[in-house]
Amino acid sequence: MEPQKFQKLINIAEEKMIACKDPIHDIGHAKRVVAHANVLSKDLNFNSFDHQVLILSSWWHDASRSISGKSSLVWMTCFDDILSAFMMLWTSIKYNIFSKVVLKSFLMLVCKNIGTGTLFTKIFIRKKDRLLLNAIHDADNLDVIYLERVKTIYKMVDSSKTYYYAYKITIQWYLRSKDLYMKTDAARIYVEKMIKKFIEWLKDKSVMYWHKKIFGWKWVEKNLAGIEKLHSKIILKNLQTQIS
Repeated sequence: MEPQKFQKLINIAEEKMIACKDPIHDIGHAKRVVAHANVLSKDLNFNSFDHQVLILSSWWHDASRSISGKSSLVWMTCFDDILSAFMMLWTSIKYNIFSKVVLKSFLMLVCKNIGTGTLFTKIFIRKKDRLLLNAIHDADNLDVIYLERVKTIYKMVDSSKTYYYAYKITIQWYLRSKDLYMKTDAARIYVEKMIKKFIEWLKDKSVMYWHKKIFGWKWVEKNLAGIEKLHSKIILKNLQTQIS
């Protein structure tokens, strides 16, 4: 895709994310996901075409959250990727900058969507493109445990029941899902370091005291043990990958 057209789509996505009212899925989140994507693209030796697809998808994956004036933990979580895909597609047609990169980015975001993604992946994504789709997943999921983002939600818990549940559910969900194991070996190396930082922060006396006060000792003890166990498994998996 021509650099000028590629940059125009990025600029439009950036404008939408700057205007987004969701503090968890804001311009900071978008920029970090793009930064993760750039690192993974280099580590995975993507060609220029797949690199553009990865970066464009990363910029647009939460653009639909700018539609609403407030954050949503339910319906937007289920539809944000697919709505963002159509927003990107429509924008490219509107400005006459549609290309193969846009089409592939559109398909990647549709297949990344929670719920419908598994079915669409079987229909639209060829085997050779699975690594690219996995990199898009991982670039986004790496930001889940990114400490600065966690701290953003943490600081908002006292002010809103919405963020109380957002924080609590986020911790519990990712400890029980496979997302933090990462879909690529490259991303798993980075998430190992991120989880280590998260555990160190959580064990800080003032932070630990706050968690006990808000969620209770049993919840803290259970989830701290869970994330330490997860960290150990990821370390082991990374060692096995290096040996093989």
